[in-house]
Amino acid sequence: MPKMTRGELIQHVRDLLGEPGPRGFWDDDELARYVQLESDRHAQEALSVETQVTTSSVPGVIDYQLPDDFGEIKDVRFTENVTQGPEPLDYVMRQEILSVLGDIETVGDPWVFYRWEDAIGLYPVPNKPAVLTRGFSSQRPQLYTPTVTVDGGITQSFEDTLTLTVRDDPDNPFYRVLLSHISLYLRRDAREVPGSITLRAMEGSTGYLLSSQPVPCNRIQPLGDWIHFDFSENPLEVLADTPQSYVINFDVSADYLRATDPTFGNRIEIAHNVVSSAKIAYFQLHQVKNDVEIDYYRNITEELTNDDEFIEIPSRYNRTLIKMVCGRALKKSRLNLQAALVYDREAKEEIAYARSQAAVKTLGSILRVEKYRRRHRNPYMTYIGDGKFQGRVW
Repeated sequence: MPKMTRGELIQHVRDLLGEPGPRGFWDDDELARYVQLESDRHAQEALSVETQVTTSSVPGVIDYQLPDDFGEIKDVRFTENVTQGPEPLDYVMRQEILSVLGDIETVGDPWVFYRWEDAIGLYPVPNKPAVLTRGFSSQRPQLYTPTVTVDGGITQSFEDTLTLTVRDDPDNPFYRVLLSHISLYLRRDAREVPGSITLRAMEGSTGYLLSSQPVPCNRIQPLGDWIHFDFSENPLEVLADTPQSYVINFDVSADYLRATDPTFGNRIEIAHNVVSSAKIAYFQLHQVKNDVEIDYYRNITEELTNDDEFIEIPSRYNRTLIKMVCGRALKKSRLNLQAALVYDREAKEEIAYARSQAAVKTLGSILRVEKYRRRHRNPYMTYIGDGKFQGRVW
């Protein structure tokens, strides 16, 4: 059966309902809404819509946030060597790693993954080096507290901005680097901080505005640690022999503004040093590697806005989706509840069968860690520079 548009599916529904036009019980807008609702239901229950996301591993980062439309994991792959391509990782339970190996912070090339809340963790923790790094080696960094301004009572950002000027390695002048993460050394006080932080990077004074994925404020540790802001979907660019300048702003979510004690700017500190009376923040830059691939089933479909758009549910499930929409329409109108129950029962049986055909890695056999052959650790360790950017290709 070929893929259907929304308009074609609605017409099939009308044929079954015995109502060829929109002048009866159901107008087109109502049926279009049912198509959207039942498509989302089918994606969630039958695991019928697959997609893939890629991200870049960052040295020392234990877990990676799953997308908002995540339903179930199909597969996770990691690229150890670009000449070999990605290799699938086995699934283990997080508690299994902790009970057998004692911790989840061992570094190396990952050979398993685990699910933890709304994230997946890789074990061992990736430690591939960043192409560009700026950091401190041994001294404990100073920290300063930025001030804040409120913009119209809607957004909140630090008044102090960070100006980031980067260029590639002069020994390798003919390549282009895209940056996937900016890591800042941050600390907060011991109280709970609501909301999340997003970094917004403006290239120069007129360039593109790039935004990171939000990071929950409470992920920042009171004792201080590197916090990684993910720009994988909007990479920052570094070109050969051409310094790029980015102005970095901190934005916090509206959750902060609804807090009873909105003193956010006095509760987050940024590690820095002082050069010629100027505050220079410590940061690390990480190259886009796209070495982590996650195949997953979505729990929602793309919203359709007109009848010419194709239904995202695979065409082999067209008949099931038609029955689902008919069942919902008949139940809502209460015209023929018996027919609605028949459609609903048949659709549920077909959904159950479709789900049984889906490959869900976290529902299959669970690997026993102690029986698995460990791979050798990655010999490359993250280079922490002396205040200058270092660039290289491996």
